[in-house]
Amino acid sequence: MNFIKSKGANGSIAMEEYSYPLMANYPVAKVLNRAGYYTLPTQYNVAVALTKATINSNPKDPDYLTQKLDGVYVNSDKRTYPLSSYVYAIIPTAANDKRMTTAKRQTVVDFLKHAICEGQSEVGPIGYSPLPVNLVQAGFAQINKLKLADKKVSFDARIIKNVKNCHNPTFVPGKPSQNYLAKIAPYPAECDRPGKGPCVEGAGAFNANPDKSARCRSPT
Repeated sequence: MNFIKSKGANGSIAMEEYSYPLMANYPVAKVLNRAGYYTLPTQYNVAVALTKATINSNPKDPDYLTQKLDGVYVNSDKRTYPLSSYVYAIIPTAANDKRMTTAKRQTVVDFLKHAICEGQSEVGPIGYSPLPVNLVQAGFAQINKLKLADKKVSFDARIIKNVKNCHNPTFVPGKPSQNYLAKIAPYPAECDRPGKGPCVEGAGAFNANPDKSARCRSPT
């Protein structure tokens, strides 16, 4: 990002996490999705896209617990950002792991629980999209392995199914099956379609009404 911003890199392009250009106040290219709209990697568009993501739940598969994004790339929702994906935390869960102690396991449990719940409310403004409820629950299932490895670790496994006390912005307490961010995600304007724009500033990807007219510039 520092190179792209430099004077010597005039005309350069790069592929990087959205947080870096966002924090640098640097322009980002929109990507054309399957529905025929150019979209930005906002927390809302990513949340919509990842409703079609699945997690490999076969413990015998070498790719167990990894993401499957086939449905994301072809998500037909107008708001989808098609290059959406997840990042991972890799934790040691074996009971006989000599690197781990009760204190270390407890620290990991407390940190990840906060990161998955309350901490998710902080990630949108810095260029990431909060985890949906299925991945929150999958994350808790993995965190619980630290408790299973060491009975002295404090973790209530009931939170895996009952996430009402997990203050994550993707779901409303009492209605965890709905992805709230995906529900309120704004629709792109018509000038975000090929040959229709580009949209002028303020009339593009943040138009919440898909039928509302937006000002467009004629393509050149």
